[in-house]
Amino acid sequence: MGEQVRLAALFPGQGSQYIGMGKKLCQYSEAARSIFNQADEILEYPLSHICFEGSVREINKLQIMFAAILTCDVAVYHAYMERIGIQPIIGAGHSLGEYAALVCAGIMKFEDALKLVTLRAELAIEEAKGKSCSIIIGLNKEQVESLLEEYQGIEIGCFNAERQILIAGVTEELYRFEKQVLKQGVEVTPLPFSPPIHTFYMKQTISKLRKALERCDFGIPKWNIISNFDSEFYTGNKKTVLNKLLQQMVSPVLWTKALEYLNEYDIDLVVEMSTRNILTNLLDSEKADYSSLSYGKAYIQELQQNENTLSNQTFQKEIVNRSLKIAASTRNRNWDEKSYEEKVRIPWLNLEAMDRKLQEENTVSISPNEILGNLKEILVSKQVERKLVSRKLFHAVFQRDGN
Repeated sequence: MGEQVRLAALFPGQGSQYIGMGKKLCQYSEAARSIFNQADEILEYPLSHICFEGSVREINKLQIMFAAILTCDVAVYHAYMERIGIQPIIGAGHSLGEYAALVCAGIMKFEDALKLVTLRAELAIEEAKGKSCSIIIGLNKEQVESLLEEYQGIEIGCFNAERQILIAGVTEELYRFEKQVLKQGVEVTPLPFSPPIHTFYMKQTISKLRKALERCDFGIPKWNIISNFDSEFYTGNKKTVLNKLLQQMVSPVLWTKALEYLNEYDIDLVVEMSTRNILTNLLDSEKADYSSLSYGKAYIQELQQNENTLSNQTFQKEIVNRSLKIAASTRNRNWDEKSYEEKVRIPWLNLEAMDRKLQEENTVSISPNEILGNLKEILVSKQVERKLVSRKLFHAVFQRDGN
């Protein structure tokens, strides 16, 4: 089997919606089509049609937007598992994306999540009158908190990156704050129609959301999900799940803290379950030891360039072929003969055997996880630095250099 490939999955939230979302994905992936079909049946309206061919006005209605984002996130994950199949060891969803993460990790049912995010949107609309949000780019946490001391009714809603922070509150106060920071050369992106989720303004929504959550059953996670609220892992315990999701409505999203886990857990690959680069754009590639991409976007681009790779076996052949080339061209720094025999030569022979099997048998299927596990063992044993191991694994799967 070789070394375990350590993969993290990220799920975007509000801001990832657009007309056409999921359409090309569903043209190629049966698993993705199934998720959109389920959503249409559960919601009892044609969500897929709105996503694929609707109007901007329709998809930006909060109830539809939330359902669309959740469905597309889950669809991309299922398309990913259908083709790549490497189960994450850890994951996180940004704001609304946390519900998608919980679904994909087996903690929450898709049907329950769709109903919950629809209710979440309805509750948020009730509290949104006279309030809005803005993204501040260029100031860190301490600077924003210091400036906000002079303003009433504005709170931090999301710590998206070290110098990208979302604030929310009374619209008039937000305008005053924005004028002040613009004078300092700070970039401001107003989000005038976004409700102030993740702030104390959502306190009135908690009782209704609690009742809906109490009607749900929750499962034991197949892999770890990091909570937006406290940056700790979810369990299958109902009380814990309820508390984290209720607190998420009234507390800032600690996204920067969630991302700290990625280096702590020695992650090789980070895959955003989206058809756009939303969360991958927030990753600090200079500090990271892992490579990252949006799976839905990469998957669509690959198949548009060469539909022959739609066959999983053809795709597996290409991964094996690239893995052999990468292994052969990587410089060796391990001069221990016994270690080289066990952890370089044997995994190499495994890859060669996989290549022969795929060439000779039309119906055979080999897990990309098994292929990459052998490649990773070779690279680690050749004493390749961890960041470069990640890039080479990334290239083996996606035929491009990692970020």
